[in-house]
Amino acid sequence: MLVDYDNYKDQDFTCKHCGWQGKGNKLGHGDFSELHFIGNLDCLKCFELVAFWQATLITPQNEAKENWKTKLV
Repeated sequence: MLVDYDNYKDQDFTCKHCGWQGKGNKLGHGDFSELHFIGNLDCLKCFELVAFWQATLITPQNEAKENWKTKLV
């Protein structure tokens, strides 16, 4: 399951390996790829992979969109 790094902490998760249930802020941080900005979220109880997140990549196009949005507010 791919989740957004900016809001995964408030989401509910269930481990399909052991049945643990809880909020994303309770999950452990597993492996992380600096090249791809992807990180694993591991179960608090059995340490198996529950989900992974990918940070929003900043590109010149994304940065221009964000600057445009803030000017509207």
